[in-house]
Amino acid sequence: MSDKVEDKDDGAARRKRAARLHEEIDRLKRRAAGEEGSEPPRPGGKARKETPREFTERKKREALRKKSESGADAADSGKD
Repeated sequence: MSDKVEDKDDGAARRKRAARLHEEIDRLKRRAAGEEGSEPPRPGGKARKETPREFTERKKREALRKKSESGADAADSGKD
């Protein structure tokens, strides 16, 4: 019976340690990304490839912007 209690404690400790490590990795990635972003792009260097999620979000923003611009144009023309 005491073995099960110890196993639960080990699992909880492992999960806590894993969570701390993931947080540290994320923090380091953010810091590294910030440092990379502050440097000017190198000539002839490859641009970072856009992820599918970023592509979708950009397309949605563009569509909303076009829709709001066309709606604003229609409202302006109706005032004349």
